[in-house]
Amino acid sequence: MIAPRSISRVASAAAIACWWLFGAAAAADSILAGTVTDAVTHQPIVGAQVDIEYSGQMVGSGTSDVDGLYKVPFTIPPSAPSLVIMIASAHSQSYEINRSNFQVNAGTPVETAHNISLFPRGVMACLSQAEHPVIVGHFLSPLGRDFSNLPDRVALSMDRALNTRLQTVHLPPELQPSFEPCDAAKPKTPRLGPNFAKALRADAFIGGDVAEEPPHFTVSTYLSDAYDFFSSPEIAISRSVDLNNPSGASMAAEMHVAVLAAIASGLARKNDCVTAITVLSVAEQLINVVPSYIAALRKDCEARLPNAGLTKASP
Repeated sequence: MIAPRSISRVASAAAIACWWLFGAAAAADSILAGTVTDAVTHQPIVGAQVDIEYSGQMVGSGTSDVDGLYKVPFTIPPSAPSLVIMIASAHSQSYEINRSNFQVNAGTPVETAHNISLFPRGVMACLSQAEHPVIVGHFLSPLGRDFSNLPDRVALSMDRALNTRLQTVHLPPELQPSFEPCDAAKPKTPRLGPNFAKALRADAFIGGDVAEEPPHFTVSTYLSDAYDFFSSPEIAISRSVDLNNPSGASMAAEMHVAVLAAIASGLARKNDCVTAITVLSVAEQLINVVPSYIAALRKDCEARLPNAGLTKASP
């Protein structure tokens, strides 16, 4: 025979279980689910905080798991209309906060999955509004050295070197590249360069590293593009660079040529082969031996023009 006290404990446990099954379900009207990923690498972010707001009030909260998945129960006030717009915000220690709207109809999210991407801290500020941006990212420095301002110098140097030449062929200002520094953009490997270019809506992404050879430095530069024109990063090495001189961060001609090729590739993809050939003509003047990728892109563009066999544009 079961003792009365034991019966009381069993009844209490059953009541608690019923509350969790029915009471909690009633309190949480619905569930928002999705993934939280890195906006650049597309890898899942573990432990990201996901909060849900309605009309300025927090109505749900949760975290992403090891696969970046989250499922956040939330409560809709009884006075809310059937169709409402709510806000999901996600953030993590190393990432910027991202706030996005989602719709709920009759207590159920309209989207099957509400996926959220987060930018590493500082990188989101580098999103460009220019038509043809080239982002100059972080350069890995020797131990004990701080070259965080090197992207600024490289961007300024390339702007002067290339846009001056592009202006001589009357390239419209809106089609000229905008060289923009972003030291916060730090790919863990040069092969992630295309990811940064695409995430930052740029034609190309430049990064690199610096080796000290007193009294000067050797700067290795890696260029990737957003159009997969280059199957792997283009590498150029600039030797005997005087980084103490603000204008001394000039890049090798091979890097200038690769940048122009990336821009021309973007123009060709937008079916503007006339302008692409004009840009290529400037690139061809910068180097003695024209790279095969320049010749191939020119050939492709010329074949797509109404007058096949168009001669090279003359600056």
